[in-house]
Amino acid sequence: MRPYVYAVASLLIPVALAACGGPDREAVVVQPQQPPTVITTPPAQPVVVSPPPSDVSVSHGVVGAYGGTLHLRPDSQSAIVTTLSPGMQVAVVGAANGGTWAHVVANGVDGYMPRVELQ
Repeated sequence: MRPYVYAVASLLIPVALAACGGPDREAVVVQPQQPPTVITTPPAQPVVVSPPPSDVSVSHGVVGAYGGTLHLRPDSQSAIVTTLSPGMQVAVVGAANGGTWAHVVANGVDGYMPRVELQ
C-alpha cells in the first residue's frame, strides 16, 4: 500500500470516532414500540328500556315449550337481544308485521319475538 493511504486513514479514523460518540455525547436507546391494539368487535350497547305509553294496552303472554328469542326488530335477521326460557311470562305491548311478531317486554328488556313462540 502506498504511504499516503495510511496518512489519510490515520486522520479520518479519529474524526469518524469522534462523530459517532465521545465522552460529551449522550447515548440514546430506542425501544421498539408495541403494535396498536385492534378491536375487531364493537362494545356491546346497553339496552335502554322505557315504559310503554299509558294509552297502550298491555297483555301477558307465556313463552312456548321450545323457548323464545327476543330480537331488536321484528325481523328474523335482526340482532338477538336475549333468549327466553320456556314458560316465562312476558308483557305483550303490541304487534308488528301483520301480527306475526309480538312487541314484548321481558325482565325489563324490550324487543320483538315471533308470535308462534308464545302460547
